Amino acid sequence: MRQLDDDIWVHDDATQHKGVNLGMRSTILRRSDGGLVIISPTPFDDATAAAIDDLGLVRVIAAPNLFHHMYLAPAAARWPGATVIGPRGLQKKREDVSFTAFYGDEAPDTWGDTIVVKHLRGAKALREATFFHAPSNTLVCTDLVFNLAHTASLMMRIYLRLSGALGKPGTSILLRLVTRDKPSARESLSDILSQDFQRLIMAHGDVIEEGGNAALRDAWSWLLGPRQLT
Repeated sequence: MRQLDDDIWVHDDATQHKGVNLGMRSTILRRSDGGLVIISPTPFDDATAAAIDDLGLVRVIAAPNLFHHMYLAPAAARWPGATVIGPRGLQKKREDVSFTAFYGDEAPDTWGDTIVVKHLRGAKALREATFFHAPSNTLVCTDLVFNLAHTASLMMRIYLRLSGALGKPGTSILLRLVTRDKPSARESLSDILSQDFQRLIMAHGDVIEEGGNAALRDAWSWLLGPRQLT
């Protein structure tokens, strides 16, 4: 686990899934009241879980979309007092998890006054939430973009080239396919991009410390059109 800012930590995991290693990242945000929000839990060992406990009390465990939920149940079992939240529809996939709330009807104090949650609409198969941490100008997303510029895998390099993301942040082919309602996606992306973030944290690939807003905008240029430079 490594610290990126005063109240932001990430935990990177290299576990392969179905023979593919994209890497996975969990992000831990600390609210202004000291409570912790774990976004997209990865497989925490005892030492990592103890290090998280040293940071504060885990208040929220968030499944960020319909794809990232593999380690939700172990995290919920480890921190039974936390609010467990995810997108509607995930409960059908994860009957082993007792959800406290779903996006849209969560308790008003779930995120505190430093985290703003916005959603990518138009991609019902994904239903991704993004998390803006205002004090650090950071946006946390999951599959909204990836940044795998340093992959050594030939298959991944071919995939990235086909996605138009070789050597730069981009979106996956799958995400393009599931983005069916393009006007809704375009509107919600514009809303997400209206937030003043520089750091961009995603689940797969290198964290972008500066210029994250422009990088996300460029990754979605296939939907939004080219960015107008001034």
